[in-house]
Formats: sequence, C-alpha cells, structure tokens
Amino acid sequence: MNRNVKIALAIAAILVIWFATGLLGNGPLTRTPADSPATGEDRFLVRVEHARAVDYRRRLSVRGISEPNRSVRLKAEISGRVVAVPAAKGRPVSAGEVICRLAEEDRQQQLTEARSALERARMEYQGVLRLKKSGLQSEIEIARAREAVDRAEAQLKRRQLAVANLDIEAPFSGYLEERYVEVGDYLASGQPCARVVEIDPLKVLGHVAGDRIAMIREGQAASIDFGQGVERRGRVTYVARTPDPDTKTYRVELQTDNPGGRLKAGTAVNISIPLDSIEAHRVPSAVLSLNDAGDLGVYLVDDDNTARFAEVMIVGEDARGVWVSGLPETATIITLGQEYISAGQTVAIEDGGEAG
Repeated sequence: MNRNVKIALAIAAILVIWFATGLLGNGPLTRTPADSPATGEDRFLVRVEHARAVDYRRRLSVRGISEPNRSVRLKAEISGRVVAVPAAKGRPVSAGEVICRLAEEDRQQQLTEARSALERARMEYQGVLRLKKSGLQSEIEIARAREAVDRAEAQLKRRQLAVANLDIEAPFSGYLEERYVEVGDYLASGQPCARVVEIDPLKVLGHVAGDRIAMIREGQAASIDFGQGVERRGRVTYVARTPDPDTKTYRVELQTDNPGGRLKAGTAVNISIPLDSIEAHRVPSAVLSLNDAGDLGVYLVDDDNTARFAEVMIVGEDARGVWVSGLPETATIITLGQEYISAGQTVAIEDGGEAG
C-alpha cells in the first residue's frame, strides 16, 4: 500500500469519527437515552431561545416612483410667428414669466380700432336715448343701438385677449423641461410651445394591494428612500377609491419637499408608511415552519418539555429576523431541530438564552 493511499484512509477514518461524535455542527439532531433515564425513552435534543413580546410599530412598505407634482404643455391660443424665447431649456422659471412671444403684426392696430368703434357705438347709443326723451326714437332703434355697443365691447375684449396671448407665460413656478420652438418658427393655435414641470414639491406614486389599502389614509406621514442614503419625509395626499382594472391595486400619491430640485422625477423609491403598534416577537426567519395543514408558525416548548405548534402572522422584518404576532407574551421557541419533531412530542432542550 503506497503512502497516498494510507493518507486517504487516515483522513476517511477521522471523518467517520467526526460525524459519529457530532462535531460537525451544533448537534440538535441527536437522540440520547440519558435524557429520560426513568423511562428509557429517547428524547430528541432541540435548542430553544426565550422570547418576550414587545410593542412593534408596523410599517407598510411600497415600491414607488417619483413624478413631477405638475406638468403642463404650454400651447398657443392664437397663431403667429415666434419672435422671442426668453427662457432657456432646463432652467427654473417663475409663475407669469414669458416662455415664448409671438409677433404683434397688426394686432395693436386692431385693438386701437376696436376701442374707437366702442367709443363711437356708445356715443350713438347716448344720442338715441336723448332722442327717445323727445319721442323721436322707437324702442327698436334703441335696442339696435344697445346691441351695437355690446358687439363693440365684445370685439374689444377679443382684441385685448389676442394681444395678451402674444406672450405665452408659465402658469406656475418650476422648470422649463422642454421647448419645442425657436425664433422664426410659426405656431398655429393649439400647437405646443414648451413644457413646464413643478418638482418642488415632488410627487411620489405607489400602488397598494387591496388587502392593505384600508391601512392608508390621506395625511399619513411616511418616509421615502431614494437610494444612496437619501431619505425624505413625505405625506400621503391621495388614496384611490377604486382599483386599477388591470393590476387590481390602488393608486396612492405622496408629496415631499424638494428644495432646489435636487431630487429628480422618474426615480424608483421605497415608501415606508408607519401603521399601528401591536405586540410582536422577533424571531429568526429560519424557525418558521409549516404544519400539515399548511399554516405558518413556530414550534414552542411548554413547561413539561412538550413541543407544540403555534400559528403566527408575519407583521414585519428587519436585518435581524422577522416580527410575528400570535405568540403568548413569553414563549420558549425551538430554534434548532424543529424540522425533525412534531407537535405533542416530548423533547430534550438545550437552552440558548434570550432571543434577539
């Protein structure tokens, strides 16, 4: 027998001894008659930890996306040639600031003519009224004169509106996100000139499943995680009353302050909405089991070392485990070996101390 074979056999022998003595792990899966010397019954050895209920603030986590609070395409209300585009694309604009300006052409002259026509119609109407006092005018002539005044007033308003519409202004403060025209372009009535967005405040949109929407109400505070360590406080501003017909989820909108427009629209975010407080236990996720009926729960040990299955409901999670409700205030939870036992079985325990 050569040297390599001898070494291999020696290693194999060591591994056999190692497995046999339970040195490979924590050794919960052992049966030992010494656990029950009076009856000779072998008890399965499990590890347990002691957990106490605490007040746990539940939080609803929702995936979302940021959007402009408002976005509007500015359209021409009259036709004309573009003569100025004072605002640069991408820069902040104030409410009332001119974004595009159209050529006056003869609109100022038309406005002057409309004022003169109104003045003349009013003079004629006053003359008709004076003649009425002398009995020289009929009611029909008076009505016609009044109608002429009304037409002249309406024409003047149209001319004034046409001049006012030469300047296409920002309806609110925000950012000039897009500009569709340059100086010299011709805009027909109804064609867009630019798009202005408001991102302070910033809107955040999420969708919530039907079984959780009752937990959310308008005005609720929330935290919004934009990633890379950026987190903002927000508030729920809208909760849909009807679900989306395709996803069967409910639209929820939030707002958060965004001074200086540092946060961008179109960013994926995590929304966390604090809910009510309940009594719960933190347990390692590995202790969760399913019974024969498919119920989720954990195995506990009673005072007489009898194992029993306790149904639980997951109410939250963190880096150290999951939070569950449904357990007694103090519970001895089997944390190792639970997959090899059944409810009603008497077990031997190895105390792992306090859970947490």
